[in-house]
Amino acid sequence: GSINNAKVTLTRKAIQLTPDTSLVLIGGGRLPTNPLNHINDTYNGSILIDPSIMTEWNIFGRHVTTTYEFTATKNFHKYDRNNESKANVSYTLFNYVAVDTELMKNVVLTLEADYTYGRTYQNTPKGNYSLGQLITYQQPKWNVGLGHTNSADPFKYDGQSSNVTVFDKHTSGIYGQMQIIF
Repeated sequence: GSINNAKVTLTRKAIQLTPDTSLVLIGGGRLPTNPLNHINDTYNGSILIDPSIMTEWNIFGRHVTTTYEFTATKNFHKYDRNNESKANVSYTLFNYVAVDTELMKNVVLTLEADYTYGRTYQNTPKGNYSLGQLITYQQPKWNVGLGHTNSADPFKYDGQSSNVTVFDKHTSGIYGQMQIIF
């Protein structure tokens, strides 16, 4: 295994915009704690801002939560290309949307989508999308979940035709998760 680059952030207590909507402001960065990323990509860290907004809804008697998150990241590299001569990404803009609803007591369905837009140091655009579904069984001190995600370049090789699909046998993955809360 490998160690991910450590994310260090400061988070402001949620700001209540309306009785049902709150805003969370986060700022920080990533430290180059992954030795392979530091050596191969000459990665020296990044700074980021990461605000998110959450709204609680009552739709036809069902409790629904929507979340929107936007993250702007500026990366720092010693060189504009990695050890394989591939362009390093200078900055990224990440958009994330999720909808959560309780299907039955303690069972939550999450539908989520994200899109990342980036630019290399040579000003070449990069993109990636992800669509996911997750079912979680939640308890006060723990939860377990089973999910599916599909992630790929949003455009086909011609750069114009859509490549976005919910399931693709080459790029989809099934995963499990477990969380213990202390």
